[in-house]
Amino acid sequence: MDVTDLINRIEIAETTIHCLKVKIIKIGRESIRWTKTDFYDEAERVEENRDMPGIYDSDKFQEAVELMIQKHNAEIGITWKTVRCYLDEHCLKDK
Repeated sequence: MDVTDLINRIEIAETTIHCLKVKIIKIGRESIRWTKTDFYDEAERVEENRDMPGIYDSDKFQEAVELMIQKHNAEIGITWKTVRCYLDEHCLKDK
């Protein structure tokens, strides 16, 4: 069992798990991680900019971020615009 398996078995806050996983990444190996926290943050900005509070269903954020990562184009990458598209396509409350 490696450290990641052990962390996944322990019931602790998701942000704590994320921080621990980041700390065990080998030195010199870097990655960019998108999480549902990014969806929460961007949803808040979009709702404020559009003056439309509460338009997103946060229960859909995890599924949307996983879909976004799975279907992304590696030639283009993922940007905040990509996150906004997935929020609008998969997380609006009326959909």
